[in-house]
Amino acid sequence: MGEVRTCDTASLAVGSHTPSCYPEPSHVESKLHHVAVDAVALSPRILPNPPESPYVLHMPDVTSSVVISHPVTIVWDYISRPENLYTIIPGVVSATSAKQPPYELGDLWHGVNRTFGITDEWTGTFTHLDPPNGMEFKLTEARVPVTTRDTLEAVSGGTRYTLRIYGDPPFGGALGRLADALNSALFQWLLNRNFAKLPSCVDAWAADHS
Repeated sequence: MGEVRTCDTASLAVGSHTPSCYPEPSHVESKLHHVAVDAVALSPRILPNPPESPYVLHMPDVTSSVVISHPVTIVWDYISRPENLYTIIPGVVSATSAKQPPYELGDLWHGVNRTFGITDEWTGTFTHLDPPNGMEFKLTEARVPVTTRDTLEAVSGGTRYTLRIYGDPPFGGALGRLADALNSALFQWLLNRNFAKLPSCVDAWAADHS
């Protein structure tokens, strides 16, 4: 079991390589854009003062979980590599790190998100590390600062991987709470879709790295 490490800053990353189990990022971006258009069309009266673009995604509080038929150490190796991040989190196009894992508190990842037509460059750092059981990562420079918490648990059949993504609600008041709920529902659907494909992505990656 690795050493538990915690600090007050965090990181998240992803690379540009596209495994065969997952669609190209450009295809994902196109689908995300159409989902956003549908969501805006269905709720035109939710935002009295809409954001600069109707396609800006304000990060909700969402959680998804999946059982992957590999040991915890294999799943940890997969999720802790920046080149795999876009198969996990919707909208991630690329991410890089200046070093190879294992990572330490304070190590930075840099990346690009493209969600609903909006491109956002970000930097983040690890705030908590407990390999191979979990980690926490915080975007410190981004359009919408958020935190991700990854948890791995050995279960019958493999590893249960749970990811929570959360940040401060961008809107206030009754209408704001309704807008946040709509954002959360939309992003939850996108995250669940990625998690449904994640076991096959880990299968392919593990086969290539065995």
